Amino acid sequence: MPNHVHVLVTVFAPESLAEIVAAWKSGSVHRINSLLSRRGPTWQPESYDHPVRDEEEFYHAVQYIRDNPVKAGLKDWRWVYVKGK
Repeated sequence: MPNHVHVLVTVFAPESLAEIVAAWKSGSVHRINSLLSRRGPTWQPESYDHPVRDEEEFYHAVQYIRDNPVKAGLKDWRWVYVKGK
């Protein structure tokens, strides 16, 4: 399975998106390696971000994120869709 995720976030200062993603990667790599009884890198060093400029683009991003795991055959995976508060 590819080691990537799709996330839609709003960033509030003073943190940058790069800092937030780095924290997610750092925290999750320790848990992943612990579960798999291994050490070393898990995530690719780069990340990609795309600013959402209007409501239509936001809607398309939400639909893509919601549908992507199902299209990848992960429909029974427990994190297929996490609804925000």
